[in-house]
Amino acid sequence: MEADRAPRDLGSMRNRVASVVMLFLVPGSEDWFPLALVVTSGLLVTGILLRAQSAE
Repeated sequence: MEADRAPRDLGSMRNRVASVVMLFLVPGSEDWFPLALVVTSGLLVTGILLRAQSAE
């Protein structure tokens, strides 16, 4: 069951990261620090959620 659930979780994580990147890649945005901060925070939170989900 773990193997069946893992690809879906990774796919949803990839979609979340892609949507965050697309949200911040607007024309004229030259400040990359907020983007890097949001992406890093999102990956950290996603990792924590996936770890908590796998511990159940």
